[in-house]
Amino acid sequence: MTEAKKRTKKDLLLEIEEKDIKIEEYLDLAKRTKADFENYKKQKEKEYLSIRKNTEANLILEFLAIFDSLERAAKENDPEKLREGLGFILRQFSEILKNKQIERLKTDKEQFSPLFHTAIATCPTHEDHDGKIIEELQAGFLLSGNLLRPAQVIVGKKCEAG
Repeated sequence: MTEAKKRTKKDLLLEIEEKDIKIEEYLDLAKRTKADFENYKKQKEKEYLSIRKNTEANLILEFLAIFDSLERAAKENDPEKLREGLGFILRQFSEILKNKQIERLKTDKEQFSPLFHTAIATCPTHEDHDGKIIEELQAGFLLSGNLLRPAQVIVGKKCEAG
C-alpha cells in the first residue's frame, strides 16, 4: 500500500509538472497575443492618422480652388463681372458641400423645430404663420443626414387681438 501511495505521489508530481509546463505555454501565448494586439493598435492608429491627413489635404485643396476664385473676384472692377464671379464661387462651394454629403436645411416657411433650428427671435404674424420660420439668419446644415449645425431663425408668433 505504501508503494501505491508513493506511485500516486509520483504521478501527482508528474501531473503538476505537466500542468506547470502548460501554464507557462499559455502565459507565453498570452504575452505574445498582448504584444501582437498592442502592435496592431499602433498600426491602426498610424493608418487612421494617415487617412485623416490625406482627407484634410484633399479638403484643403478643394478650398484652395475657392480661395483662388475669391482672389480673382477681389481684383475685379466691373460690378457685373464681380456679381457673376461671386455666383460662380457660391456654386463652386455648394458643389464641394454636396460632394461631402453636406446639405443645407430648408427653412423658408417651414415649421420651427428645436431639433434643427435655434430661435433667435419671434415676430408677430397672423395665424397661418404661427410657429413657422419667418426669416433665416444663419443657415443650418446636415452631414450625411445628421445635424451638423442648426439654423438660426426668426419664428412667427400669432398676434393676440387688440
